[in-house]
Amino acid sequence: SREEDSTEAVPVGEPLKVTGKGKKQRRHYLSFEYEGNTFELEDPVLLTPEQQKEKPYVAIIKDITENDGSLSVTGQWFYRPEEADKKGGGNWTASDTRELFYSFHIDDVPAESVMHKCVVHFIPLNKQIPSRKEHPGFIVQKVYDTVAKKLWNLTDKDYEDNKQHEIDLLVKKTVDRIGQLPDREPIDVPADSTDQFSNKRGLRKRPPNPLDVSRDTTGKPEQFIKAETPGSDNLKHYAILAKYKAVTNATYRDKWLDKLVDTIPLTSKEGAEASHADAGSVAKISNSSSSARDPSSSV
Repeated sequence: SREEDSTEAVPVGEPLKVTGKGKKQRRHYLSFEYEGNTFELEDPVLLTPEQQKEKPYVAIIKDITENDGSLSVTGQWFYRPEEADKKGGGNWTASDTRELFYSFHIDDVPAESVMHKCVVHFIPLNKQIPSRKEHPGFIVQKVYDTVAKKLWNLTDKDYEDNKQHEIDLLVKKTVDRIGQLPDREPIDVPADSTDQFSNKRGLRKRPPNPLDVSRDTTGKPEQFIKAETPGSDNLKHYAILAKYKAVTNATYRDKWLDKLVDTIPLTSKEGAEASHADAGSVAKISNSSSSARDPSSSV
């Protein structure tokens, strides 16, 4: 048994690099051997859980380091749905018995806690899940934010650049391993995905301006739609703007111009049309606003 086996994990080959000094010096390796098996960087592996009744932990080996004669691995962790806490309390329910959530949480564990390699398939939501018989292994379709305690779709396209590259690479590795998967039939978006309408702190880029967000129910990446204010089609000073040809039919811009006109002191409606809103000033407002950035222009 593992308890009776006194062998220790040993690094293979020369260090890739050495960091730190003195007692904090660490040697970083490409691979290590343990109980007759060789484990390398980027291998998905099962890890011995803290409690005997728990299921094995799952992680990707991101670093293998030796310090003061002790070998450890840095793992990027997966979460089982029942292990991932929701922000409002409770846990998620797995849509498939093989389902895992990916995360950007990393932690160091003794190399001897590595049990054996495993297979993890990164499958976009709009693709069919491969059969267990043909392609055994875990399935990942969502990313778990361990800070906000929310889920994001694997194929969202506004993660921070380094994280986006990492996810794209993992999806590509799956395609290279099992081939292109057929598209799945459109499905309703799960209720849990409503959490995805907020900004991903620490995971995603911030949009330049507040935008409304909608999600395609086929599971394709989020699409940013034009931001509009309710009632923006009712311009208080439409007659004045139209008279001086300042109406552009660009909702955000027209609403902004309408508010500017509203700040001009008026003695009467007739005065507004006759004297206080001269053509030159309105035209100047219209021209200068053309260079103002409409939040929806970045869409």
